[in-house]
Amino acid sequence: MKSIRLFMKREMKIRDWPQNEVARRSGLTEATISQIMNGREPGRIVALLGICKAFRVTPNTLLGFKD
Repeated sequence: MKSIRLFMKREMKIRDWPQNEVARRSGLTEATISQIMNGREPGRIVALLGICKAFRVTPNTLLGFKD
């Protein structure tokens, strides 16, 4: 999902977070974060919820919908 990758890249840049920080905050492995960022992992619901947790956003925000 391109919108998720773009969201993550933008937020990581704003927060100055490397992938391992997103992994730590989301409860996901660094490998999973890397696969999502590189488009090799479509993002399972558990992974998407972990990303929401890390960035403290809703799934709607992550997916590009307005809350």
